[in-house]
Amino acid sequence: DVFGDILISMMLPSLSETKSAELSAFQVHDHLQLALALAAYHVDQGNYPDKLLALKPKYLQQIPLDRFSGKAIIYRPSEQGYLFYSIGRNEKDEQGQSFGDEPAGDDLRVEMPRKQ
Repeated sequence: DVFGDILISMMLPSLSETKSAELSAFQVHDHLQLALALAAYHVDQGNYPDKLLALKPKYLQQIPLDRFSGKAIIYRPSEQGYLFYSIGRNEKDEQGQSFGDEPAGDDLRVEMPRKQ
């Protein structure tokens, strides 16, 4: 029993990281679907929608949620394109700041056009 308890206590952090990595992978997949739907909408309409709900049902059956917060993905259209993001593993809204930004954040971001 003691050996089993030790083994379980050693594996629990790994299981937590595995779940977080799985959520990130699914979120990236959802972001890809959303970006493709936005591209199709842009081709048809000549602009990006004011709200993601405009993609439903023609471009997406369901608008994906942020898998980390359980809430809507944060979407900000602009004159040139859009920014949308998930709050990421730390579950803090860092206004779309991601790993390569200064200051760095862990939001999972898609931006059109991309920052240079």
